[in-house]
Amino acid sequence: MKYVLRFLLFTFLFFIYLSPVSAGETKVAAASSLTFALDEIIVRFEERTGHRVRVSYSSSGILSRQIEQGAPYELFLSADQLYTDYLAKHGMTRDRGVVYTLGQLALFEPGERNLILSEDLSALDKALTENAIQHFSIPNPELAPYGRIAREALIHSGLWSSLQPFLIMGQNASQTARFLATGIVDGALLPHSLAIILEKKGLGHYQLVSHRLYQQLQQRMVLMKNAGEVANVFYEYLLQPDAQKIFEKYGFGSVR
Repeated sequence: MKYVLRFLLFTFLFFIYLSPVSAGETKVAAASSLTFALDEIIVRFEERTGHRVRVSYSSSGILSRQIEQGAPYELFLSADQLYTDYLAKHGMTRDRGVVYTLGQLALFEPGERNLILSEDLSALDKALTENAIQHFSIPNPELAPYGRIAREALIHSGLWSSLQPFLIMGQNASQTARFLATGIVDGALLPHSLAIILEKKGLGHYQLVSHRLYQQLQQRMVLMKNAGEVANVFYEYLLQPDAQKIFEKYGFGSVR
């Protein structure tokens, strides 16, 4: 009888371990430029592990500020390493984390005009001279890393001063993409990942901006000190070939 009871107890615990109840959950903060790629990665991760990933998207600057103020995220995927380094320096992360992908900048023009597309931004300069630009958008450089490198590219091409009167700042990269989708701007500098989606939706065309005009983003992720096992597993999964291929599919540069 004793052995029967032991067998029944073992069987009960075994099935409890495998049941959905044993699946965990983690809270992730991620740069808005990652939205489409990370959503696809999360679907695969959840299907394979049974775990759940709850993700909040915003600009890296806003997310970093939320974490500093106590937001209960366990993993932070920044669009660069300045914000993750800041959090690490102030003792809020386990370590400096790791670069998980590289960020690239694209110039997008809605419709079929093809007036501003050129990798050195010379066509944009010409369009400004001909008064063909009424409104242009970039993410806010003070909040979004892609806004910072957009400003860098415009400075290096000599266009920053002349373009400023026409600028409409997006709070983050996704808002800049929405400005394009709704037709309120004549062009924008934004992440390659979002330019790909806009073009696939038939909303216009894009041109990658020459790396000579800006420093490619080292996109780094870090685990917070409160990170649990599911956050650890997801962190490792993001570095595996399966996830890296999805990042590449959405225009991010590979680091593996």
